[in-house]
Amino acid sequence: MKLPKHEFRRIRIAHLPRAVVVVSSAGRDGRIGAATISWVGVLSSRPTIIGVSFLPDSYTRACIVESREFVVNVPDATMVAPTNYLGSVSGPWEVKMKGMKKALKKSLTLHSSKLIKAPRIEEYYLNFECRVLNSVQIGLYDCFLGEVLTMWCNKALYRADHSRGRLDTSRFSPLFCIGDEYWTSGKRLGVSTENKRHFHGPQH
Repeated sequence: MKLPKHEFRRIRIAHLPRAVVVVSSAGRDGRIGAATISWVGVLSSRPTIIGVSFLPDSYTRACIVESREFVVNVPDATMVAPTNYLGSVSGPWEVKMKGMKKALKKSLTLHSSKLIKAPRIEEYYLNFECRVLNSVQIGLYDCFLGEVLTMWCNKALYRADHSRGRLDTSRFSPLFCIGDEYWTSGKRLGVSTENKRHFHGPQH
């Protein structure tokens, strides 16, 4: 069914559904920044590049500028409260954890990464270790293009029935954002029919 449409000159990009992630990084002094963002996306598969954008006053952005490294930590729908908290207060990790313990009666666990100094967050089901390949200022935002060096995955969700592995998506619900609201979805609608015979090979 064709739906009527109307052009809106007052553009609100927030209407576009977006993944929600927490980006963690370590500054030169060893202090950790971790911030929730939804300005994030996969920009390339060869090499594997994830782009993340921050406002200039972000503590985590400052850590990335110093170290040129970051981890993209991916939450599921069970992690709404701590994920939201990490995006609602400013400052280093220890300050945020002190506030989280008081507000939510819980905290999160940092774990050493394998190839970079930036730590990953253990409670998040996916973690991508990234090294900054390039950065670009886009309006108010600094966008960092991170080359993924390695990935961590919750063992209970991992399946080996793919040449590069895949997730058992029936066992978790991804978290995404529309406007200023968190949403999730656990319903499978179909399978991508991308051109797997493309001379560059399958992109997924």
